[in-house]
Amino acid sequence: MNSNSDGTSVKKYGLALHTATPELGLAISNFAGDSRCQIWNLGRSLSTDLHQHLVEFIQPQTWADLAFIAVAKGPGGFTGTRMGMVTARTLAQQLDIPVFAISTLAAAAWDAPPQPPLAKGGLLNTEPPQ
Repeated sequence: MNSNSDGTSVKKYGLALHTATPELGLAISNFAGDSRCQIWNLGRSLSTDLHQHLVEFIQPQTWADLAFIAVAKGPGGFTGTRMGMVTARTLAQQLDIPVFAISTLAAAAWDAPPQPPLAKGGLLNTEPPQ
């Protein structure tokens, strides 16, 4: 949360876009308890419906409420990923806010629970066979 020069508090939000698959994923949060997310399975209509969903999703916040944008950079489908990157970069440039590109693979790995090491004789066994 930031403060204006008049002492009133201003809630700033982060917006996340995921377009690397046929599903459009949007999330917004002020990291102080106000957050929401939604996924639409748009398939090939992602290119025509992305902006309308984005405009409707951001309400009741406004573009001025955004402090940064995070966008999925892939791996994923080329066209969808490119649309998300261009949308995020254009918004960030116009709003003069930072944009962060996040690897979809790294995000999935970060979200996965830790796995125990492989048992002896598994793929990580470095001992030569006898």
